[in-house]
Amino acid sequence: MLYIRKIFRQDLRDGKQIAFPKEPSNQFFNFSYNPADSDRQISFKFKEDDSTSSNYSFTGKLINTRLYAAGSESRIDGELKQFLKDFLNAQIDDIIVFTKKRSDTSFEFKFVPQSSGNYSFFHLLLNNSNHEVSLIESNTNEEQPEDLTILSDNVLNQIIYKSFVYIHENFREDVLFKNINFREFRINSNSFQGICIDQYFGSNHLLGQFTSQKDDESLKSGGIKRFFANSFSILGNSNTYLSNQWSEEGDNARSLNSFNKFLSDVTEDNLRIVKNESVFHLISKGNYFFKPINKIFYGAPGTGKSHKVNNLVKGKDNRVQRITFHPEYDYATFIGSYKPKMDGDNIKYEFVPQAFINIYTKAWNNPHKDFYLVIEEINRGNCAEIFGDIFQLLDRDSNYNITPALELENHLKSVLTDEQKGLESGKLKLPNNLTIYATMNTSDQSLFPMDSAFKRRWDWEYIPICYDETTDEGDSNPSYNYIIDLGNGATFKWNEFISNVNLNHIQQNPVLGMDKCIGNYFVKPKKGETTIDVDTFINKAIFYLWNDVFKDEKNIVFYDEEGKLVAYESFFPIKIEGVQKLIELLERVEVTVNISTENSGTVEDEVTN
Repeated sequence: MLYIRKIFRQDLRDGKQIAFPKEPSNQFFNFSYNPADSDRQISFKFKEDDSTSSNYSFTGKLINTRLYAAGSESRIDGELKQFLKDFLNAQIDDIIVFTKKRSDTSFEFKFVPQSSGNYSFFHLLLNNSNHEVSLIESNTNEEQPEDLTILSDNVLNQIIYKSFVYIHENFREDVLFKNINFREFRINSNSFQGICIDQYFGSNHLLGQFTSQKDDESLKSGGIKRFFANSFSILGNSNTYLSNQWSEEGDNARSLNSFNKFLSDVTEDNLRIVKNESVFHLISKGNYFFKPINKIFYGAPGTGKSHKVNNLVKGKDNRVQRITFHPEYDYATFIGSYKPKMDGDNIKYEFVPQAFINIYTKAWNNPHKDFYLVIEEINRGNCAEIFGDIFQLLDRDSNYNITPALELENHLKSVLTDEQKGLESGKLKLPNNLTIYATMNTSDQSLFPMDSAFKRRWDWEYIPICYDETTDEGDSNPSYNYIIDLGNGATFKWNEFISNVNLNHIQQNPVLGMDKCIGNYFVKPKKGETTIDVDTFINKAIFYLWNDVFKDEKNIVFYDEEGKLVAYESFFPIKIEGVQKLIELLERVEVTVNISTENSGTVEDEVTN
């Protein structure tokens, strides 16, 4: 059972005890103030799951106090209030989440400040009130997981909206939006793209994607509101709205039954909405539902591998651990190690966890949320050394878990909420809600080659170079419109350049191949612009082609018509020599230089000035 409440001004005021109204008193504390029950001694144990929080050191703090009746409310003495004020620095409108399992005298509580990434979720659960009690329904079989009421509301539309917010915050988009179709719809004069999932909702749209933000009036037709007013950022569109046209009965279109089928499938039969008397509840069976993924995104430099990963973890920054491998990265930097610490005048050693153990702990302690470890440039580090025995855990389907070092085991015992899950029988095992993404630049794959045992434990996704206006997924390709400014009105298209050089001079060369191609975003303009200056182009693109691609190759890219080498040094100074050398190179690779008719000067004029 959960009791969620805001912190009020009187909760923090000297001389005022913390008070509880009728519902939490009766349902949560099982205590009546009218007629008055006898005073009861109770305890609250503080719990903080986030090991990076400044409050983490207070985890396990036990507060003993008294629950008693006081006229029209129940109260507890001031010990909890003092802890909130003096140690947690609680402020008005912060949230406390109390947890009760079976005892009426022993409780846990979490503190959710307004700066917390979870604040909006718990604020939503409050349903515009100051108090909310949610129930845990226990199965009769104690070995089975408990059914947890995550959300409640007495209005069908609202419970569906809240449930959608919940799954959108806690699941990946590739899980939620499989087998979708886009259809054109209109609402009054506004056209929009409808996201349709035919197997659940027929030809009806679940969501509408607009080109701009909408207000209540623009989401109405025939005087009836067709969408919820709060927008979502879904599939790259931040103006996406959930349909509010839901019925309680029926199997077709947008009904409670069809939404429950959708919930069941995307959560592997874990979530459903049930109605108890006049109240709807979002119920979790407690057997959490994440599909584990280890995936490496690979391709030529500049193809957008990191951008792909960023989109996958967008909006989940507080559940992402991002690191970059490099030649000095090792097991201790990745997992953790014993380090010295001053204890008064003495030196003591304690285990200091690093990226992997930090995210491992968070994932096990929060099994209802998805967590991500993102490894940039995975092949720039020695993976065999960095992962060590941990690499065995990447084989998610294997029963071969590993025994941690004693120091690591003791650390995990001190931070895991449930040792039986994160340290089962003294062994490590990756939680299903921890996804590991990595990026690999194929032009650097010779730095630290990966052995086949390591490679087979990953899924692989190639990120190709796109030469068209849209990608294979139908998304726009911003790099298609990039231009290089040579000065004095002369420009050429970045897309034409990489297309000609990659396809005609790199990919066709059996010694080079795709690994050395230039990706769409190898060179990028400033944010919000489409023009790249010639200095950036020569210092990055031309240098890469000279130093990393054609250094040992005789190719017309750097050899003129007479077979004479055009060395990289000859492009400097850029304004005096570089622009002209670049124009000659562009002619050899058959890239068109465009001269603006609005500019009366010529490129040669600028070069000679």
